[in-house]
Amino acid sequence: MKLKYVPEDFIVEEKTSIKKKKQGKFTYFWLKKKNYDTIKALQALAKALHLPLKKLGFAGNKDKRAVTTQLCSIPSSFESKLITLKLRDIEIKLYGQGDEPIALGDLEGNHFKITIRNVTKSPKPKSEFINYFGEQRFSKNNEIIGKLLVQKQFEKAVKLMEHPEVIQYLKEHPKNFIGALRKIPKKVLRIYVHSYQSKLWNKRVDKCTTKTFPLIGFDTNMEGPNKKLIEETMKKEKLTKRDFIFPQIKELTSPGTERRVKVQIKNLKIGKLHKGKIIIEFFLTKGAYATECIKTLMGRHP
Repeated sequence: MKLKYVPEDFIVEEKTSIKKKKQGKFTYFWLKKKNYDTIKALQALAKALHLPLKKLGFAGNKDKRAVTTQLCSIPSSFESKLITLKLRDIEIKLYGQGDEPIALGDLEGNHFKITIRNVTKSPKPKSEFINYFGEQRFSKNNEIIGKLLVQKQFEKAVKLMEHPEVIQYLKEHPKNFIGALRKIPKKVLRIYVHSYQSKLWNKRVDKCTTKTFPLIGFDTNMEGPNKKLIEETMKKEKLTKRDFIFPQIKELTSPGTERRVKVQIKNLKIGKLHKGKIIIEFFLTKGAYATECIKTLMGRHP
C-alpha cells in the first residue's frame, strides 16, 4: 500500500467554523499549498510580507506531502500585499474579514480525497476507528523536542529547532535558550509539547476501555478508570504531573485534556479498484487523522 505517492494523491479541504464579515481587524484567506506543512507555508508568507510569523493565524496543521486548503488570518492592513503575493506551490484566495484572528481548533473538520496505490483488494466500509494521532503530528523532531521541553532540557530542545528566528537569536545570545524559545509563536511552540503528549496517548489507548482517554498533563485525573494505564506510562517515562508546568514559559503549561478513543467516519465513498489504485473520500471531525482512518479501512489497525 502506498499513500502520498504524489502530493495530488492526498487532497484535504478544511471545513471552517469561522463566520466572516465585510470588515474587521483581520483578513481571512484560504491557503492552498503543496509540499509545505502549514508552519513552513506560513513562514514563507511571513518572510515575503516582512511580517512576524505570530501575526498569522491558522486552525490546524496540515500535511506536507499533500494538496491542502485551509483558512488562515492576517492583519487586514496586509491584505493588499497578500493578494498580490506569488509563491511557488502556494495559492491565496480571500474569504472575508473578522475581529479575531484564527486560532487552533477553529474548524469543524476536514474533507479528504485520497488515492491509495499498490493495493490488491478494496477496503471494507467501516463507521469508526481508533482515534490515533497520525504521523504528521510528530513530524521530524516534534515529539523529541516536546519531551526535552517537558524535561526542561531547553538547550537540547532549542538546538533541534529549525526556526530562522531561533537560529538568529542564538547567534546574538548563545546561552539564552529561554529567550530563543520566546521567539517562536506560542501556538507553534505548544505543538512540540502536544506532540509528546500525543505519542504517550498513542502508546496506551488500545488498552483503554472508556470512551475518552487523557493526554497526560498537569491536571490529569489520576483516580479514574484509566489510573493504572496512566501510572504505568508516567513511571516508564519518569514523569510527574508537575513536569507539564513551565514557570519559565507559562504559555507552554499543558493540562491533561481528554480525547475521544473512537471517531466517526462520515460520508464515506469508496471508488472502484483499478490497476492497483483506489480513491476514497470521507469527512472527519477536527483532531482526527485521515492516515489512521485509511490504515483501519485497509486492515492495518484493529
